[in-house]
Amino acid sequence: DKTGTGSWGGTIPIQIVGMRSCVDRCIEMINGVVAGDHSSIGHTSDILPVDPQKVNGLMGHRGQTCTLLKDLTGCYLDIQQGPQAGVPAGEARVFMAGPPESVHRAKQVLSAFLSMMEHLAVPPNGAVNPGAGGGSSGGVAELLQGLAGTLR
Repeated sequence: DKTGTGSWGGTIPIQIVGMRSCVDRCIEMINGVVAGDHSSIGHTSDILPVDPQKVNGLMGHRGQTCTLLKDLTGCYLDIQQGPQAGVPAGEARVFMAGPPESVHRAKQVLSAFLSMMEHLAVPPNGAVNPGAGGGSSGGVAELLQGLAGTLR
């Protein structure tokens, strides 16, 4: 039962059929995932605190930078800002989930990118300058690809 507001609120009924021991294990796995523990499905999760002033730059125009980070790291990323589930007002963080090596790489790439943001020409609204393709993220995309390649 996920309680809260928006699409996360409410209860979704699930029927599990099988041997009692398998049903019990399945219930444990589902409850673990709902609580944020993805180890039962071979995944791990981690949280990286983020300066709220850097959230727009991390998201990028229309989410381009965040999408690129997801693609480069193979990791699920969710930028969370307070007040929302578990994040106090005025704070921000990135939730990462996926195979352990992907989460580790995502944390390295995100940490490096966040520390470099102060030196990048990323406007406060997160918009990026279009590259040669007209709508790509240009220099930010090249930087992130370089960071991901360096940290492998």
